[in-house]
Amino acid sequence: LLPYLQSNLTGFKELEILNFKNGSVVVNSKMKLDKPVPYNVTETVQCVLEDFCNAASKRLNLEIDSQSVDVEA
Repeated sequence: LLPYLQSNLTGFKELEILNFKNGSVVVNSKMKLDKPVPYNVTETVQCVLEDFCNAASKRLNLEIDSQSVDVEA
């Protein structure tokens, strides 16, 4: 995920894993960007992550439910 975010999300700085949850693989994380971002950045991040889900399916044979990807400001 890191190389994908670094090359597809301008200003990406860091991805911090906060925790994992039991059951299906659920990861809570926090993304840091280089500078303050516009109010609608969550929509942009959501699109980048949905593209990542599609690329992971095609290139890595890894299925990620894009409906399970939730972005909060």
